Amino acid sequence: MELSKLIAKYVVRTKYEDLPEEVVNFTKHCILDYFASAIAGSNQAPIQMLKEFVVEQGGAEQATLVTGGKTSVTHAATVVIPAALALAEWKK
Repeated sequence: MELSKLIAKYVVRTKYEDLPEEVVNFTKHCILDYFASAIAGSNQAPIQMLKEFVVEQGGAEQATLVTGGKTSVTHAATVVIPAALALAEWKK
């Protein structure tokens, strides 16, 4: 079986109750940390530049931006992906 299918099957079969309390608490902490960081940085110049770029690209309003407004899912990834990659590099 392909690795991606194996992982997908595991995820689908996993119930909330199966998760260790430590994992649930850490995940909650990570989500709160993300939103706190996103909101705190939403008015910073680099983020405003990205927002302007995303708005200029147009597209269907499918995703809500932390900075306000909506954009296409693809354009929303313009802000999320670089942040995720930076976090991954920092955690190495």
